[in-house]
Amino acid sequence: MSTSMVWKFRWLHSFLARLRGSERASGAGWVEPSNAITRAITFTSPEGKAYRLNEKTAVLLARPRGWHLEERHVTVDGHPISAGLFDLGLFLFHAGRAALARALVMEPKVLLMDEPLSNLDAKLREEMRTEIRRIQKELNITSVYVTHDQIEAMTLSDRIVIMNQGIIEQIGSPVEVYRFPNSRFVSNFIGRANFVEGTVIEQNGESLIVDALGKVIHLKNVMRSFSAQDRVTLIVRPEMIRVKKQGELFEGVVQRAAYLGDVIEYDLEVQGQLMIGVETDPYIMEPFPVGETVTVGMAEGCIQVLPLEN
Repeated sequence: MSTSMVWKFRWLHSFLARLRGSERASGAGWVEPSNAITRAITFTSPEGKAYRLNEKTAVLLARPRGWHLEERHVTVDGHPISAGLFDLGLFLFHAGRAALARALVMEPKVLLMDEPLSNLDAKLREEMRTEIRRIQKELNITSVYVTHDQIEAMTLSDRIVIMNQGIIEQIGSPVEVYRFPNSRFVSNFIGRANFVEGTVIEQNGESLIVDALGKVIHLKNVMRSFSAQDRVTLIVRPEMIRVKKQGELFEGVVQRAAYLGDVIEYDLEVQGQLMIGVETDPYIMEPFPVGETVTVGMAEGCIQVLPLEN
């Protein structure tokens, strides 16, 4: 177990112990690469030869070689496990995270996972995220999942805790953390963001008028209160940027354009500031060429505003 992993589990163990009012928080299971996955599993090779595996056998060989489970249901230490769950264990073992199956059959009250999917390729990681979430919901196990991956955090969590150098910056649902960040750090940690500085002209309830990038912007649904002349930072997510040939508020120049299949991604220079924009309209398949002058707009009802940090 790595030093960072030990530190995280000690912190969580202490936290759970305080919640329970005891010196020891029992009933916690966690995933670490060194744990064995299972016992007494029978595989058959494509040649029909049966292999009886024990907990010390390197079962990671089964999946890439095309072997399959002889029975659709297997047991781990006497506990029945569905083939889907065991397949999950095999995939995670191949990625160095084989202990999940053993942790689950122990029926822990709290399951702790420290980046168990970090070594998987993108497609397999997506498949395993879905499977982990399904299992967690099905078994109703309280789970703490440590990750630096935004998609994992958003997909697997009911509540996300963002920490910065050991200090909690924000706790909230995926929507709250992404759309209503408490700080510039949270904005940049979860997803990507353009940070546009401006000066408040006037506020009326949740409507805010700001001078930014040489233009007056009328924002809606602003959750904080400001006074005239306050210096602020606008949090503009790439998907909140509109790029059109004409008709938008700002003028910009395309510095980079990349067609990524589901989106077109732009780097745009607007009033001397480089901004990232994403075109999500599936009917648009040709990006604007580099060097093209375009107009740039923002989704004024989605932008959140923070006090300018020194």
